[in-house]
Amino acid sequence: MIFLLVVFFFANQLLWLLPEFPGKPTDVGLLLIFAGIFYQYVIRRQSFSIFSSPFSWLFFAYLFLVLIQAPLASINFNQSVLNGLVAVRQQFYYLSFFLFISVLKTPSDVFKFMKILTILSVIALILAAIDTFGPNIVRNQFDMGDGVSKIRSSIAVPTVPALNLISVIFLWQVSIWSFATDKSTRFWGRFLTVFLAGAHVWQQGRWRLLSIVVAALSMLVLKRRIKLLFSLVLVGITAVVIAEYRMETNIFLNPFISGMETVKEQKGSAAARMRQLEVDLEIFEKYPYVGGGTLAIRVNESDFSYRRKEEISRKADLGYTHLLKHLGILGIVWLVFFYILLWVYTILGSKNLPPEHQSITAFGYSYLVYFIVSFVMENHLMFPHSIILVCLVAAILSVASGEFNGNGEANSNSTKSGLE
Repeated sequence: MIFLLVVFFFANQLLWLLPEFPGKPTDVGLLLIFAGIFYQYVIRRQSFSIFSSPFSWLFFAYLFLVLIQAPLASINFNQSVLNGLVAVRQQFYYLSFFLFISVLKTPSDVFKFMKILTILSVIALILAAIDTFGPNIVRNQFDMGDGVSKIRSSIAVPTVPALNLISVIFLWQVSIWSFATDKSTRFWGRFLTVFLAGAHVWQQGRWRLLSIVVAALSMLVLKRRIKLLFSLVLVGITAVVIAEYRMETNIFLNPFISGMETVKEQKGSAAARMRQLEVDLEIFEKYPYVGGGTLAIRVNESDFSYRRKEEISRKADLGYTHLLKHLGILGIVWLVFFYILLWVYTILGSKNLPPEHQSITAFGYSYLVYFIVSFVMENHLMFPHSIILVCLVAAILSVASGEFNGNGEANSNSTKSGLE
């Protein structure tokens, strides 16, 4: 079944890069989720006690909020309920939690699977390098036309596939580096941490880079890895100074300086995001409680109101205000409960896991900080390539907390005591 999970991640993170891929990778992923759940819970008769988990109820609550968007879109935007259901089908990626938790039953399973995802991340970066310095083999989302790519810090911004996965694996490797007792494991954790950090610098995503740095440093402070924290800060300062004096432009500082300039001058991506923010607040003011169905809008270019529908529908940028727009106040309440559960399960993991597995709880701390910070600009909750990572982290922390035994059955006392 771990093989099925790997295929699922490949379909979700990399298939979209293939120019001639028949069909939509997101639909392939949905089929894999349903097939995996059917196999695990019907054919292999996995215990249904998993469905009593607090995370399970939280994800069911989210899907309920999503499903009522279809009739709301019908009422407010004259769209059929069927079209609304088709538009929100990607949200059913939240069911991947039940697939993950049925396969990753022990901390050893978690470590084995995360090693495979680390390899997948490295493959994604190799593809990005080939596409940048060799023949074009993938769709370049930053292509400005005529083969010209967007330039930032004197670098042609590459298409780095599976970037959300790479960010999560970076945090995982920082945690491995911080807590591994085996010298070989620490070495590879150190190497992969630097390698994956370099991918973020190369991609020049300002807010994502800031998010992973804040998350990693916060984890080291919380877990009192002061020597390692000091070493990383020293290495970072050295890298910035060398880049300042040895390169035409500083690839570390220039993205943030240019970002401040675009905000000040209201142009580029900053102008587009400010417009998105205005639309988000406008829709929230009109439908403040559970949203007005904008999440379920199915955009059709032949529609005379195409431009307006595209503007108010689901977007990749912004997190908190998009959640307000699409799911209203109840969406923010849901997010608060999600944060609470991430924290509680991380605490439970720190109490339940032996020393050799404590890197999982460090990962839990760093992911929570990463999500809180990055969600300002990155919409993690409404797109398949991010949803599956949310569900994966929830499953990992559930395993770490001792909520489920090795047979996939719930140990309800463990979670109940933690929530109390």
